[in-house]
Amino acid sequence: MDDKRRKIIYLCLMFILSIAFISLYILDNNMTKSQGDDAFTVLYDTLEPTIKNNQDENDTQDMQKSESTYSYEQIQIIDWDENKIDSVEVFSQRKDYTLIHHGPRKWSIRSERLDEKIPKTNRAIFKLTNIFTHMITDNNLTKDYSEFAKYFEYPICTVISNFKDGTKEKLTFIRIAQVNETSNEVEMKTWVRVNEETVVYASTYNTLERFLVAEKEFLKIY
Repeated sequence: MDDKRRKIIYLCLMFILSIAFISLYILDNNMTKSQGDDAFTVLYDTLEPTIKNNQDENDTQDMQKSESTYSYEQIQIIDWDENKIDSVEVFSQRKDYTLIHHGPRKWSIRSERLDEKIPKTNRAIFKLTNIFTHMITDNNLTKDYSEFAKYFEYPICTVISNFKDGTKEKLTFIRIAQVNETSNEVEMKTWVRVNEETVVYASTYNTLERFLVAEKEFLKIY
């Protein structure tokens, strides 16, 4: 082995020994933790008060943010029990059709062009019936009907649920251009009214679209 290689090995060994002695010195002077503390633990002990203070601040900020973001009460706009529904009539600017309920997961569609059974695995009927119990909005997202009365004279879609006990419930949808108060940009907003209530609820196009789906979508197996 040449002298150059010996010198490199010697320097490496000295470096390792130096690190070991430094670690032992630190451990001897900081025994607030149990035996077996490593250099990382000792370093954490030194920084722990600062880390904890920062974490407390972050937790407080997250809590305040959570409270400000989720302080609104959620409202369930409708709660239709599918098993109690006899039929659902849909009237829109595009088309009119009726969904007839025959039993658990058994539906058919009737319109000017169709009179067919809907496959049990059909995605369109699943999405539509799913919204019967999942049409939700925040209580701060309601408006007085009088603000939108003129728009509801020409609704984009009206849905009537006929229940087996002879009662009915009506949904009326509109879509209007409104200025977003945050971005100051014009956006299309969807609003829905239940029966003749004096309030209207903020909805989404995703909800409205489930009733506006093309009739042929109800005939697909998937």
